[in-house]
Amino acid sequence: MCGGIDSGDPIQLNQGNEYYSPYDAQDNSCGFTIKIENNPNMSYVYQIEYSVTDGGVWYDLSAVDGTLATNRRYLQVGPDGACPYLWCDASVSSCEWPIMIYCAAQI
Repeated sequence: MCGGIDSGDPIQLNQGNEYYSPYDAQDNSCGFTIKIENNPNMSYVYQIEYSVTDGGVWYDLSAVDGTLATNRRYLQVGPDGACPYLWCDASVSSCEWPIMIYCAAQI
């Protein structure tokens, strides 16, 4: 059964910085979402979704309201080369949900 982890307060990252979730994903198919926006009015929220199942991780990128992102998006899971990465140029949706990646690497 998935427990209820509430959302936290927004944090600001400078360009080029990394974010590490304070919550460890458990191998129970319960998912996490990290919402991302590059302006304070939160008008084009983008999200990273991930969950761990049978020792591997499923992950994807998606727009919250269906609006195509105008920025490039990049998602790397684990150390460089451990799992396939997702990369989308601005206004391209070919790497977005329903495209999901499964990585069986121990990360």
